[in-house]
Amino acid sequence: PRRGWCPFDRLPDDLLLRVLGFLASDELCRCARVCRRWYFLAWEPQLWTSVVLASERLPVDHGLRTLFRLLSRDTPGVCSAVERVCLSGCLRLSDGGLTAVARRCPQLRTLEVRGCTQVTDVGVSEVVSRCLSLDRLDLTGCFQVTSVKFRPAVPAGGGVGSADHGRADSSLPGRGAPRQLYLQYVDLTDCQALEDAGVKALARGCPQLTHLFLRRCLRITDAAVKAVASYCVMLRELSISDCLQVTDFGLYELAKLGPHLRYLSVAKCERVSDAGLKQVCRHCYRLRYLNARGCEAVSDATLEVLARSCPRLRALDVGKCEVGDRGLACLARHCPNLRKLSLKSCDLVTDRGLQALAYFCRGLQQLSLQDCSMVTLDGYRTVRKLCRRCIIEHTNPGFH
Repeated sequence: PRRGWCPFDRLPDDLLLRVLGFLASDELCRCARVCRRWYFLAWEPQLWTSVVLASERLPVDHGLRTLFRLLSRDTPGVCSAVERVCLSGCLRLSDGGLTAVARRCPQLRTLEVRGCTQVTDVGVSEVVSRCLSLDRLDLTGCFQVTSVKFRPAVPAGGGVGSADHGRADSSLPGRGAPRQLYLQYVDLTDCQALEDAGVKALARGCPQLTHLFLRRCLRITDAAVKAVASYCVMLRELSISDCLQVTDFGLYELAKLGPHLRYLSVAKCERVSDAGLKQVCRHCYRLRYLNARGCEAVSDATLEVLARSCPRLRALDVGKCEVGDRGLACLARHCPNLRKLSLKSCDLVTDRGLQALAYFCRGLQQLSLQDCSMVTLDGYRTVRKLCRRCIIEHTNPGFH
């Protein structure tokens, strides 16, 4: 081939677009600098259903405005193809950048801004108020965010090429009446400014919520949990791990979710005890996953109710809980489909409990026995013999 000749030059535009479709956002930007033809192809909206930028130093607000201007050449003011925007780790992202996303991307379905510490309620409100198709929002580590709620004065899509698919609640009378959000997945992990009022506003405005993660939101109390259980009746997964002010009273309310709840984490909620968890287990009988790690007031009494009420349980973490052989044996007999179990630092568990576990739960795939001081080599070998696919984590150098 002659010098400077590239085999891609012989490809028709449609095939070249298919090749470019496998590239990430930053790679497409580099391709746009190759030649004039590639410049126009690289900015084809069909390649930009997902926008992913990740840089601590990038002036991302300016970058987003430039990007959206290039992508809206055929539809002035609107980037109708963009459905996902991931800006996690962009430390210079501010509310101005989120406003650009809100006004230019009316069809946005997913927004991820993990660790973007300059983002506040103002930017989040712009997005949820204008992007009515939004169903997934990840604000992990955005410690200035105190709430996720609709701002009724803002027209959907900013009034520019918006298509709300009829999702706005037009039945509410009066201009400026609050509308319903259609978020299904919200992650507010490490949003340390979040308080009960913010969770209540989120719960009231998002009745279709199915996944909610509030890990290490230290200011929330039972009142927030009650609001979630009252308004988000379809909730399937909830994490309130490390929420130190949540007590059994919050779990009494959570139990009202009934069989919809499949995943629950109350890890390190020190004020949660058998009383609250037993109530949840009795009513949420389709639980697949329960994490009560570090809840030292949880004992065999919870395991016995859990085992008899939730036979479909697949994963359980009761590390550092006051559980022993009696509860473990009951769990093994009634939950044969158990796949993952953590007993880390459970000093009451002995070989006897492990033998029952290994006999009844042959499909066990992962078991943590770290710092289980009463477990000996015999118990370890029994699990290895009967649960052949099980990966066993331990801290005993004598186990082999």
